[in-house]
Amino acid sequence: MSPLIRAARSASESTVPPLEVLMATGSIGSPSLLQRSGIGSAHHLESLGIEVQCDSPGV
Repeated sequence: MSPLIRAARSASESTVPPLEVLMATGSIGSPSLLQRSGIGSAHHLESLGIEVQCDSPGV
């Protein structure tokens, strides 16, 4: 059985299989979320031991 993701918005709730997940943390948290996912400056990510998925120095 695959894990499910639950999302609650107002009074309704939906459960979906995690085929694709979009996470948003706002302008303050997004860079760290992207970097933890391997998206960012390759040099910086490698220095932290994070596998680079996409070298994007602007993150």
